[in-house]
Amino acid sequence: MLDMASDVATIVLYLNTEGQEGNAHSLLAMVCLCLFFQLMLVYVQTINGPRYILMMETLIVLSGTKPGFDAARVSSGQEKLEHNVFDPSLELTCTRAFEMVFEAIPGGILQCVAAMQVLQDGGEVSNVAVASVIISALTTGYSSACIR
Repeated sequence: MLDMASDVATIVLYLNTEGQEGNAHSLLAMVCLCLFFQLMLVYVQTINGPRYILMMETLIVLSGTKPGFDAARVSSGQEKLEHNVFDPSLELTCTRAFEMVFEAIPGGILQCVAAMQVLQDGGEVSNVAVASVIISALTTGYSSACIR
């Protein structure tokens, strides 16, 4: 969740920095791609269930809190519901994998390249951008350690 928030802050920073608009759009595309795959997972998971569950899960994804909700379900020992396709542990694993593959790893690389471009041009790298790279790296490390 923190990674998503730092990426949004970095997108805003890039949009307000001349010459960084392309990086902002690329990072935004990565965030949207991650959300898209999480929404597809929610759709598949809830296709046989009541529509209000699909709506609630969609709002959870769009709020950026899906990994937290999934982790809470797994830690509380929630079992697979009869209308679900996957158990909560597999859903959490998929959510984390989507976050790593579509957002954290490519976003961290993009932000490192953008920071190197700024330094090469003689500029100063924003603290927001540095924090976002660190958070992306920590998110990737934590998520990859938790996937079983």
